[in-house]
Amino acid sequence: MFGNDALEKRAYAIDAAGNLRAEAIQILRSRRWLQELRLRFELSLEILDTDLGHLFQGAAGPGDLRAAMQGIAAPTLREHVAGVIRSAKAKTITAGDFRVRLSPLFVRAGETPVPIGVVVIGDTLAGHHRASAESIDAADRRLDIASQWLVAAIEAELDATLKDVSDGRDVQRLAGGLDVVEALTHLETDREIIALVMEAVALWYDADVYAYRQDLSGAFVYYACLPGGDSERVPKQLPGHHIWARGEVFSPESRVELDELGWPVSMGHTLFVPIVVDRSTECLLAVSDVRDDVGIRQTLGLLSHIAALLLSDQQRRAVERLQRRLSSLLLFSDAPFHATARLAFEAVAAEADASSVQFTVFQQHGGNEKPVLSLQWGGADTDLAPFVEADTTSLAPASIAVGISAGSDTTVVLSLKRASGAFAPVVQKLARSAASMLGIWLSGSLLGSIELRVPEAGEYGAELVQRLRKQVDRFGHVRISGALAVILPQTQTAAGHTLDEAVDLLEHHVRPSDVIGAVGSAGAGVLLPDATRDVATAVVGRLLHAAREKGLVAVRVGVAMFAAASESPEAVLERALMNARRGSV
Repeated sequence: MFGNDALEKRAYAIDAAGNLRAEAIQILRSRRWLQELRLRFELSLEILDTDLGHLFQGAAGPGDLRAAMQGIAAPTLREHVAGVIRSAKAKTITAGDFRVRLSPLFVRAGETPVPIGVVVIGDTLAGHHRASAESIDAADRRLDIASQWLVAAIEAELDATLKDVSDGRDVQRLAGGLDVVEALTHLETDREIIALVMEAVALWYDADVYAYRQDLSGAFVYYACLPGGDSERVPKQLPGHHIWARGEVFSPESRVELDELGWPVSMGHTLFVPIVVDRSTECLLAVSDVRDDVGIRQTLGLLSHIAALLLSDQQRRAVERLQRRLSSLLLFSDAPFHATARLAFEAVAAEADASSVQFTVFQQHGGNEKPVLSLQWGGADTDLAPFVEADTTSLAPASIAVGISAGSDTTVVLSLKRASGAFAPVVQKLARSAASMLGIWLSGSLLGSIELRVPEAGEYGAELVQRLRKQVDRFGHVRISGALAVILPQTQTAAGHTLDEAVDLLEHHVRPSDVIGAVGSAGAGVLLPDATRDVATAVVGRLLHAAREKGLVAVRVGVAMFAAASESPEAVLERALMNARRGSV
């Protein structure tokens, strides 16, 4: 199929012009004025296509020009016609009793003129063997003038009609496009969105359309075809590293370009429509048996852009849906720890279409990562997730592992696997979001290995600031980083048991390693070592929820974040109190 690039492009251009040529011939055959002209014209008129076929049925005009033309040997006539089309110049020959003018006929509406055939006009030369040179010259002049205006009239008719047809189709496609966009906005799944785009393209351009989808290996895997499509004619997988961020409609036009892409020769001269979601080409539509022109590329590009926006919004909603589900489970569930974890894993697996989930907590000991907790759901072959550095993602077609920091020297790894098939790229976003939320939950639910100080029973009456002073450096600054959360009553006239209730609330909803102390006569506070803002926010959410359940609705919670060796205990506590009084977390 492929050889010399220039010859390939020329051959493809001729093949692409075939549809336009056939359409032009149908237009000429339907024009009544041409039929009338053949019957009434004083000269004989025929139109031959590029294969020497007659456009009109039956001979017409004076004499029998058709019979005279048949007297010319077919190879000779074919050579005459080919020469006229190739040179785009008219030629006069003698055929029987006729002097014949062969004039090239083109459709000139596009960027490149497309040859339709030749207009043949004949003038009889009665007794041409005895005709003088003057009479032959006179006949040639008549033929020249007649052929010029007739060819110009026919080409103008073709161009105008084809433009009207093209404009009509553009209007139809525009109206259809608006309908498609409206329908796309009501679809709920990515499969429905891609299927509707494929159907629209196939309907508008009478094309075969196939869809590929990028998996986590970066390759594009065969995804779908329309009913009646032959999936055996296209490869099941296409290497994708050369087009990961390619957003424009393109068509490989040579063996060299296909070799660079790593694609088979059978994919040549196919229009490819990338659908780019968040700067990554997630889907690829292969459109075959369609003319390649600027208008078609623009329409396909617009459809691709709209589909990309909808897929991006759909993925965003999937992540938000999972976040809401996990927030409900992790912050407000009354189930035991392991039961809550299993419910969370089920939610992640359902949204990511995973067959198993592994969850492992690693802590550093002497430069090595030691698993201190491991949970799994869905029949994984091992309970232990593979270690992945914090803020790192490990990808394979059927597995993904995400590492999240959960405090000093602690890394949480969430691993998802599929029993068959490959994950879609959106699973990366789902897994990272889920791992982050599970890491936050873990920071407030499990006993940490680095305990700054475990308070003894009966010590909660001491001032929190005194406890903080035990964690200062020689400059009087708290030597660790983290957060300080305080709980205060809404009014200054709180009952005496408020302090006990506040301390009890903290004791049951923070880690034993966190430092708890009294704040004033009615409030309490807690130091959360190495906590991030997300961890602190999650703790506040649990405290407020627990306070409402205990009937302590009139409380205020404030949080102050602090860096290591930057502030005194008094300054950190003052900021937390100020945030609590003004309701700012």
